[in-house]
Amino acid sequence: MKFILALVLGIFSVSLLPDLPALAMLLAISGALALVAWLLPAKHRLFPLLVLSSLIGALYGVVKGESMLARQLPVAQHGQDFFVTGTVLGLPEGNSKRVRFYFVVREIESLEDSVDPMVTLPARLYLSWYHSGQKQPPPDLRPGQVWRLKVRLRRPRGTLNPGGFDYQLWLLRRGFSATGYVRAGNENRLLLATDAGRWQVVLDQTRYRVRERIGNLPLDQPARALLTALTIGEKGRISPASWQDYSALGVAHLLVISGLHIGLASLCAYWLVSFIARVAAIYRQAITVRYWGTGAAILVAAAYALLAGWTIPTQRAFIMVAVASGLVLLNRSGQKAMGFVLALAAVALFDPLAVWAAGFWLSFAAVAILLWLLPAPANRPGLISLITRVITVQLVVSVGLVPVLLSLGLPFSPLMPLVNFIAIPWISFLVVPLCLSGALLLPLAPGFADQVLTLAGCQLQFFDRLAAVFGDMGLTYDRGLLAPGPLPLAALVTGALLILLPRGLAPKLPGLALLLVAVLHRPENAPLAVTVLDVGQGLAVVVTTGKHALVYDAGPLYSERFNAGTGIVLPYLRWRGIRAIDALVVSHGDNDHAGGATPLAEAITPGRLIADPVLVSGAETGSIWVGGEPCRKDLSWQWDGVDFRVLSPGMPVPGSDNNRSCVVSIRHGDIGILLPGDIEREIESVLVRENLKLGKLALLVAPHHGSGTSSSRPFIDLLQPQNVVFSSGFRHHFGHPHPSVVNRYRGAGARLFNTADSGALQFTWDRDGELRVSRERERVRRFWHW
Repeated sequence: MKFILALVLGIFSVSLLPDLPALAMLLAISGALALVAWLLPAKHRLFPLLVLSSLIGALYGVVKGESMLARQLPVAQHGQDFFVTGTVLGLPEGNSKRVRFYFVVREIESLEDSVDPMVTLPARLYLSWYHSGQKQPPPDLRPGQVWRLKVRLRRPRGTLNPGGFDYQLWLLRRGFSATGYVRAGNENRLLLATDAGRWQVVLDQTRYRVRERIGNLPLDQPARALLTALTIGEKGRISPASWQDYSALGVAHLLVISGLHIGLASLCAYWLVSFIARVAAIYRQAITVRYWGTGAAILVAAAYALLAGWTIPTQRAFIMVAVASGLVLLNRSGQKAMGFVLALAAVALFDPLAVWAAGFWLSFAAVAILLWLLPAPANRPGLISLITRVITVQLVVSVGLVPVLLSLGLPFSPLMPLVNFIAIPWISFLVVPLCLSGALLLPLAPGFADQVLTLAGCQLQFFDRLAAVFGDMGLTYDRGLLAPGPLPLAALVTGALLILLPRGLAPKLPGLALLLVAVLHRPENAPLAVTVLDVGQGLAVVVTTGKHALVYDAGPLYSERFNAGTGIVLPYLRWRGIRAIDALVVSHGDNDHAGGATPLAEAITPGRLIADPVLVSGAETGSIWVGGEPCRKDLSWQWDGVDFRVLSPGMPVPGSDNNRSCVVSIRHGDIGILLPGDIEREIESVLVRENLKLGKLALLVAPHHGSGTSSSRPFIDLLQPQNVVFSSGFRHHFGHPHPSVVNRYRGAGARLFNTADSGALQFTWDRDGELRVSRERERVRRFWHW
């Protein structure tokens, strides 16, 4: 078993590397180790064999990694147009602006004369098809359709921020070769209504029919969304607000098809078929009850995982069920450690990047807690003993998962054990069976299936309302409870283990002390730090002093479901252990600066809101801008010896709306910082005429992302910035920063940074005024980043 663990560690270790090592080197080292192990006496072979097992695992991980990278669109073809012919798969998901869908390519033709169309054949694309209402109605996309499309493709890439979501990794793990969008034109046409040659088409069409049927049931939207998630694993229709409530109560895992549901479904199948087998055995049929029950459990687990779309989480759950069932068939059910390790190995072989998924850690941590930390059951049969056992399981798992939740940046609530005590049997035994029964009955008796699904949906309707009530109570904690860094996390994990270990094996008081140290420890912040987050084409800046935090702009609203405020800024604040925003400054009303402000302010209420006067004056009842302060010239305040002053806008505002931007000057001793928003030459000339005594700037966030309408020569000469940051999108069609602007800053001797190339940029000044710069793409670089 130790060799299997070494193999798993070798596989997973590859995902931590910034670059894939050469296969020839690993093969040579493995061969040398094998020779050494063969020459050594038997009693000395253990260590080299363990290392050899790890190297073999690393070899496997490298081969898988190279295979995944080889399927991706070449960098040279990033942003180019193609004609692609292929099949729509998965469940297309649309909103008022676009439809997103998976597309498996059969043929590809480049529109660039200089590119050989056979250079690459992306096998799987993640595409968006934009539309504009009546003028351009949304396409009726369904799984199995064969289309010829004109598309613009991009090699998978995403923003990179501390504590943030790695979109590029998400795409890689799901096998996407490229992302892109459908270009408008008459070239896009439907070739075939159904591609009958793919088994996945039949599966996706079945799931599509179930989703459409649920969408027509007489239920409210949250209930239909939950019903869809529990029946076919499609959670895209659950609103972000609802997700926040479910996550806050620790029940989000119950409301999608998870390992728990697949395990329970297989267990029910085992009981049912075992009962039938026992009845058959009474009539002297030669049946091995355990084999029939276990076989049924595996089949049901596979069927449920397929109904959920055969996604990576359901694949992982099926693997764990299959391994456990296999051990039962082999009469090895008593060896719990072997089952755990084999399941871990199977997941590693199937998905070498699984360690980057929160579900991986939650799944295996929960199983490990149940196997090794749960006290042995007392030999007292009866209802009281059963209830005590269930309560103990809930408490042990809930407390044991707190360190995992905190380390993953996920919220938890002290109500979690109580809520799960009620929710797990309710959802698992009363709702999920109805969901499955309704899906199975749809082809046979659609009317009766609708009634069964409606019965499940009515329960989910009530459940959603309860979750909203408890979510409003605010009894939720997240990573902001824990200071950043490995030491607090180590103290938290060690303390939880000491408390959870059975009585007599470990003292409890030191464990409690470690938990208190982990939660109460607060390292002293740097006197001044500025982080320019990577939000694509937009701007979001976090400024921290000793005890205060300011957010300047909150990035764009990307879609109805995702925005930079709660998707990028808030996770970064939690990663830093920042629990409150002392001031939120919104420079002006453009989406790329203000789009994420409302969701951010609703998630974490700022102590002070300073915004574009137009936003404040035109605020509607219920808007976050009601009660906000209009940004005006000469507004100032001081935090921890750091001075903040607004330099613009004055009245009147010349030129475009960009010139209403709230320009904030920050000064700490000799350190000067300027956040100018999207001001253009007109305001720059005003600042030059006023001959502001800003001194030599240590840091300037380039006005208007480095647009050619800003960063005039007199403005640069006045400020003489040492470091300049362009916050822009990677190869965005706006073309920021403009080459002439880049040349002007270089000519002034400034050091240039771009979030598109570096990811988030963190500038930290210590007490001696020394500057340290951290580039997120260098700090967390992995082999799939480029």
